[in-house]
Amino acid sequence: MSQRMRKGLSLLIAVFLFFTLSLPAEAAGGRFPDLSGQMLSKGAPIPLVQPEAPVAEAPAQTTVYVNTTQYVYSAPVVKPSVPTYYKIGSRGYTSLQAAVSNVRNGETIVVKKNTTTSATVQADRKVSFTIDFQNYAYNYTGKNYAFQIMNGNVAIKNAKISGKVTRGSYYFFVKRGAGLRLLNGYFGGPCVNNFGSVTVSGGNYKFSRYVSFMNRYWGTLRVSGGNIQGQTKNFGKLFVSKGSLSCKGYEALVNYGTCTITGGSLNGEVYNGAIRIHKKVVPGTMTIYGGSITASGEKAVALYNYWGNVTIEGGTFTSKGNGTIYNYKNCKMTISDGTFRSAKKYYTMENYGIMSVFKASIGNGIIQNSGAITKLNSSVNTFLATSSS
Repeated sequence: MSQRMRKGLSLLIAVFLFFTLSLPAEAAGGRFPDLSGQMLSKGAPIPLVQPEAPVAEAPAQTTVYVNTTQYVYSAPVVKPSVPTYYKIGSRGYTSLQAAVSNVRNGETIVVKKNTTTSATVQADRKVSFTIDFQNYAYNYTGKNYAFQIMNGNVAIKNAKISGKVTRGSYYFFVKRGAGLRLLNGYFGGPCVNNFGSVTVSGGNYKFSRYVSFMNRYWGTLRVSGGNIQGQTKNFGKLFVSKGSLSCKGYEALVNYGTCTITGGSLNGEVYNGAIRIHKKVVPGTMTIYGGSITASGEKAVALYNYWGNVTIEGGTFTSKGNGTIYNYKNCKMTISDGTFRSAKKYYTMENYGIMSVFKASIGNGIIQNSGAITKLNSSVNTFLATSSS
């Protein structure tokens, strides 16, 4: 064979081998192994190799082998959505505490469902915000406080809060330096234990058994609206301008601190007393410019001054069972104006302390006096007196 023929034959063999090796084994009529070492015949389906057990939070994977070439396909993990019923704008939270912990100054938390919980919600950041309950029920089943306002200022509106708490506990605790504003809503138990600043501008507070609002020595309580059915007890500073205060079977208002009444309706006895601080008796101070005080019990008086100081410059005082005023011994009371009406036939006021009457409309004009009366109004012309000056 000539050299030219040998070169041609070599070229033909090279071309044959090139096309043969370039074809898939399946097309060439052959077989190739899968990953398990088994041989696959012509026309057999290409196996799908299952991945190992997926690691938590890792995307699911599917591996495919084609002609020994590996292809891996990943699908994103879709987590189930968790309902968020406490909204701040477009941000949602699964609990009221989470919303309170993330609220910013001036924002409003909107409640989207009824809530029953034994957990205490604590506000401990120096921000001012509002919680709008949208009249959804909030039932507290715990034994401490439903809300602790430790810092900042919180406003509550459209509330419907209920649930029993242990004696001596309340729905809201307000720390010294913090603030709470109750705008409206319904509160079915003892409401506030205040060491800071609390303003009541609306709402219905129904707790007839005992104290509904406790204002401590450092606290300031302002009542400018609302209907409080439960005793209000003050050791700090109390201002009443509108709204109503009452308590079935107890005094509507008990004052041991400084109390100023310019308006509103108090249905039940008002008691002004004294407190002992470091072995010293500090009298409560009460100044009344307006409003009405009505006592309906058989032995009740509208205003009972016991170891305190009272100044009356206006207002209406009515007693349906006893006298309107009772001034205990060593207590001071100054009456500059006001209207006093009593169902008692024999006297309108009782005085065992020091009383000054300048101008007033005093029922039948009779004061039962066992103390000292100075600067008597000329319209009061009858005494049942043991001493006078």
